[in-house]
Amino acid sequence: MHRIPVVHRLPLAVSLRPAGFTLVELLVVIAIIGTLVGLLLPAVQSAREAARRSSCSNTMKQWGLAVINHEMAKGAYPAYKSDRLFRVLCSGSSSSPQKWQRYSWVIPCLAYAEEQALYDQAISFIKVNPTDGQIGAPWDTNTRSGIKSPFISQPPIFTCPSDPNGRYTSNSTQKISYQCNRGDLWSWGFGAGNAVEKRSPFVYGWNNNNSSEFIQKSSKIFDGLSKTCLLGEVNIGNGTGDSKAGYGYYTITSAGPPSLCQNVLGDGGYLATATVTSGGIPGSSWGDNSGPCSSGLHLNGAPNSARCASESTAQNLATVPASSYHNGGVTIVMCDGATRFVSDTVDAGDQTQADTNPSSYTGRSIRGIWGAMGSANGQESGVLPD
Repeated sequence: MHRIPVVHRLPLAVSLRPAGFTLVELLVVIAIIGTLVGLLLPAVQSAREAARRSSCSNTMKQWGLAVINHEMAKGAYPAYKSDRLFRVLCSGSSSSPQKWQRYSWVIPCLAYAEEQALYDQAISFIKVNPTDGQIGAPWDTNTRSGIKSPFISQPPIFTCPSDPNGRYTSNSTQKISYQCNRGDLWSWGFGAGNAVEKRSPFVYGWNNNNSSEFIQKSSKIFDGLSKTCLLGEVNIGNGTGDSKAGYGYYTITSAGPPSLCQNVLGDGGYLATATVTSGGIPGSSWGDNSGPCSSGLHLNGAPNSARCASESTAQNLATVPASSYHNGGVTIVMCDGATRFVSDTVDAGDQTQADTNPSSYTGRSIRGIWGAMGSANGQESGVLPD
């Protein structure tokens, strides 16, 4: 009987390397991922901003059409403030003029901007007690006679998605990024019927001196609807010295050059001793025009240049140029409804040259192509570059 030989198998080699990545390999992978994210992030952010800018442009187009449709229906553009609609609602000039004169151009346009419900609410709220300076006023945030204040509502079409200060704030008046063109000059709080009003599509609609209304219509835009700005975007103010959202003051007694505003703008923003913290903060309340430019802009200062008023409460002489958080420029709507993106470097004339007296200023704008777009009847022939 033969024995079957026993074959002794050698044990398999056992790997001493543990499963998974080594620390060096893991660090290399993390570094590669970090590099890829670093390369892709600017592209993603750029794409997001392009989408926000497109949304902003579309919204401005909607507001522009609302103003144009108002003019077609009512025979005039809405007044920047003191619109005849509110004079009637508030029972004439003897009924709290400090209230009815402050309602902004936005309210009459709501019905033409697909905000009929908010328009109806605003009209009902204004009529609650028209002779009371507080009840139903554009700064009133209370519920009156069962009607909720419309001014604490903020539909999406009111703010540019690129503006970080456009977020809803509960129990307060709400904001708006889109402002009406108040011409190519510094703006006074009251000036119905004078030369500065005639340079703008949006006028101060009531003259306290002779109790006559003042309106503006497309047939009076002698420079051409395609060559005159209707609306533009403005960074919403936050009452701080921030260089983008702040608002400085520089005490002057007449309309000086736009460069004066630069004197109160330091490296870190507007100087603490020269910052407007109340009264007419740009875009801070869509229903209220508490100052000369809380819902209006001026095409005398270049886009995204400094903005300021002649006193800390911004109640009288002031200038607010168009501004945005978009890269390199601002979006505006022309009187023919076309939207344009205008570069910060657009020809804005000599920014150190002072305006002549706004109450008697006529003729061509001294603020270059940009100022020509701001004046409705300056007889300029310039056009914005493509």
